[in-house]
Amino acid sequence: MCEVNVAVDASGDEPEPAGSKSELVYQWLRSEVGNGNLRPADRVNADRVSRELEVSKVPVREAIARLAAERVLLVSPNAGAVVAPLSWRELADIQQARLVLEPPTAASAAGNATKARIGELRVMITGLRRWARTHDGDPFAMNRSFHLALVALAGNELLTEMLDLVLQRVSRYRMIAQHTSASVGSTAREHAAIVDALADGDGPSVQRLLSAHLQSTHSVTGSAHEVDPRYFVDEPDEQRPMIC
Repeated sequence: MCEVNVAVDASGDEPEPAGSKSELVYQWLRSEVGNGNLRPADRVNADRVSRELEVSKVPVREAIARLAAERVLLVSPNAGAVVAPLSWRELADIQQARLVLEPPTAASAAGNATKARIGELRVMITGLRRWARTHDGDPFAMNRSFHLALVALAGNELLTEMLDLVLQRVSRYRMIAQHTSASVGSTAREHAAIVDALADGDGPSVQRLLSAHLQSTHSVTGSAHEVDPRYFVDEPDEQRPMIC
């Protein structure tokens, strides 16, 4: 276990105005978990976070509580806060949630998307194609932005927020994702086909293509046998495709 220590402060600090500082700490910690700087079972040192971000312990405690509610962190009176372990079952649940949410929502936007919005999606695809050639940038973030923008076209803020929450869960697994030029190139081609159908107003094709994309082989994690089992609380089900 990598030691990043944690001691959730229980002192009587005076509350600070809620909002920006708590959100800053929340986003920073979420990013640290998402990019693998904080790994499963690592301890989150509230004092260190407070010093590094130059905030009091109040917003740090608020951010930790928020991440605990999202099951990104586990908090106990004796151990403090630690990064929650990964779960193959959760990955399967994430895939099911995305299949239920994304394809029909994106399909409902077919015919209503403006040329400007279609153009924005195509720019995102260009970014993925560039990464496949140069490995410059973050393909995980590019892919996430595309899927959020696609669902947002339907104009349903609640569904977009729900997908954002689901994709936040996905970000915990990026450490075991294996992006290659071939896999990202395939992602770009599939994204392009989805956008073409969207631009044509072909809702059924959007739904079909997006469903197939979410289940495509290049969207899986690396072989379960190549992943450190200490990160997981369960065993992989080899019969299930696992997205990441």
